[in-house]
Amino acid sequence: MFEVNETKDEEVKDKEVKETKDFVSAVREVLKSEKEGVAKVVPEANVYNPAGEKKVTIMIEEQEGDENTGDVFVSVNGHAWQIRRGFEVEVPESVVHVLKNAVITKMIQDRLTDEIKYKDVPRFNFRIIK
Repeated sequence: MFEVNETKDEEVKDKEVKETKDFVSAVREVLKSEKEGVAKVVPEANVYNPAGEKKVTIMIEEQEGDENTGDVFVSVNGHAWQIRRGFEVEVPESVVHVLKNAVITKMIQDRLTDEIKYKDVPRFNFRIIK
């Protein structure tokens, strides 16, 4: 009996080692693509496509300000994408849906009445290429 548990433990370890090696090679690929200026997403983005969801090519525009210059992180049902601004990237429609629903509430003061109003504005300026 003890030998069976050791075998299962070894199988689990082997699986974890393989997954780790796969992840490390995927990260190396992403880093290499960054040096070449090619857009890449987190490794799962190439694999995850729920129920054959349609893919869409988008570009998240670069914006002014310190907080709007980095990559955009999007997560859908536990799967993550790190999208580089200024590059065309192919993502599932669910990612586009998340980007459309990401808003920031801004305070706006009416010049005539000095009344303060709140307005939701899009968090990310992006366009759908195809």
